[in-house]
Amino acid sequence: MTRKLAIVGPMLLKQLEARLLKK
Repeated sequence: MTRKLAIVGPMLLKQLEARLLKK
């Protein structure tokens, strides 16, 4: 679980940032 979050976490944050920047 921890390793998965360490890998997926940053990706999700980047996606959220991209969405916010687009808006």
